[in-house]
Amino acid sequence: GNLPALRSALLRAEDMGLARRVVVTEAADQLEQAKKWMSICENAYRKFEVQQMPKFFRSVRALEELSLGPLIWKDPKYPLLRKVKASIPYFNILRSLLDIFDSPRQFSEAWLAAVESNQLSDELVVKTGTWFKSNEKLAMELKELVEQGDV
Repeated sequence: GNLPALRSALLRAEDMGLARRVVVTEAADQLEQAKKWMSICENAYRKFEVQQMPKFFRSVRALEELSLGPLIWKDPKYPLLRKVKASIPYFNILRSLLDIFDSPRQFSEAWLAAVESNQLSDELVVKTGTWFKSNEKLAMELKELVEQGDV
């Protein structure tokens, strides 16, 4: 799970001529996969756009399936992974919001309900709130709900 230590060990193994050993090649392959998925995961989290969310969920699942342990989320090369890890408990509500994203009224009502009942972390409230800014129909529905006092 300690990826900096694993990187260092793989370099030492290569220096010692052990790079072709099965255990070394398997560890190197896992590290390469982790690097790929960590990059995808961080980029998707940074953007947090609706169309990026399936890729985001897929990358988190891929990272969880690697046999690199829980410290993978604390790799200093990928500082956003700590925030990603903190968002995992909210995936069910995020998925349910995404399922109704194409219905602005329903999405706006569900988002407001999730916010009011603390079903999203503060950071995810902000991140999902940007979806209104990027979608005029959503923004209009939210404005209408607020003006009607349905909030």
